Amino acid sequence: MTTFLESNPGLDSRFDGTIHFRNYTTDEMVKIFRRRALKGDYALGPGFAERLATVIAALDRDRTFANGRTVRRLFHRVRACQERRLLNTPEPTTDDLRYLLAEDIPTQPATATFTPSLGHL
Repeated sequence: MTTFLESNPGLDSRFDGTIHFRNYTTDEMVKIFRRRALKGDYALGPGFAERLATVIAALDRDRTFANGRTVRRLFHRVRACQERRLLNTPEPTTDDLRYLLAEDIPTQPATATFTPSLGHL
């Protein structure tokens, strides 16, 4: 936003103040993930929340950190990993399709925009 405001002389003078938003905590981001999972009728398997918290806590929270967008992207990556895991399951059960397992969480979130190692996929 600073770069945008500085791109046009006088633009920043049109705004009276700046609002600074704090980053979500790891626990808040896990809650956001849980809500998204519940909304999609997914359930979290044993150890999932703990591993998720570990991966989220390891994210670089620099000035480009994306908070909720990071969780959304992570959720989509987890679902892609789950789909990959179930590819060789001839007749997946409803539980197979609903449960996200700890092993579905990519291990190396490289950036705030969540570009994990593709080795997991």
